[in-house]
Amino acid sequence: MQVVRMENIIQQIHTDHRHIVKILSILRHELKLLENNSEEANFELISDSLDYLAHYPDEYHHPKEEVIFAYHLQRSDEMRDEIERLMNQHRNLHEATQRINEITTAILQGDVHLRETYINTLAGFIQQQTSHLENEEKAVLPMLEQRLNDQDWINIEQQMPTQADPLFSPWGGNVPQGFAALYDHIMEDSSPR
Repeated sequence: MQVVRMENIIQQIHTDHRHIVKILSILRHELKLLENNSEEANFELISDSLDYLAHYPDEYHHPKEEVIFAYHLQRSDEMRDEIERLMNQHRNLHEATQRINEITTAILQGDVHLRETYINTLAGFIQQQTSHLENEEKAVLPMLEQRLNDQDWINIEQQMPTQADPLFSPWGGNVPQGFAALYDHIMEDSSPR
C-alpha cells in the first residue's frame, strides 16, 4: 500500500505534465497562426489556455512539486542546484504567465500595436514552460522516485495540497465556465475523426 502512495503522487505529477503539454500544444498552434498573420488565430482560446496555466499549475501543481522538492532537500543535497533552479522557475513561470496574460488582455481590448511583442513573448513563454517540464521529467522526478522511500512518500502525502484539475478532471462534465471553451476545444480535438 505504501508503494501505491508514491505511484499515485508521481503519477499525478506526470499526468499534470501531460495536460500542461496539451495546453502548450494549443498555444504553439495559435502562435504559428499569429506568426503567419492568420486571421484564424483565436485570442480567446489563448486567453483561456493562459488562465488555466495561471490557475491550476501555478496554484496547485507547482505547490505539490514544491512539497516534494523541499522534503528531498531537507534530507539530501543530491541535485540541489537543479531542484532549486526548478523551484525558482516556478516563481518565474508564475510571473511570465501574468505578463503574457496582461498582454493578451490588451490585445483582446484592441491594442494591435503589441502584436510583435506578443508573438515574441508568447514564443518565449512556451519555450520556458517546455524546458521546465523537460528538466523535471528527465532528471529530477526519476531521481526522486529512486531516492525517496515509502515512509518519505507517506510524509509527503500528508503535506500535499489537494485540488482536482478544473479542466481535465471534471466531475460529470462540470467544467468551470472560464474553461468551457478550452475544454470544448480539447474534446473536439481529441474526438475520433
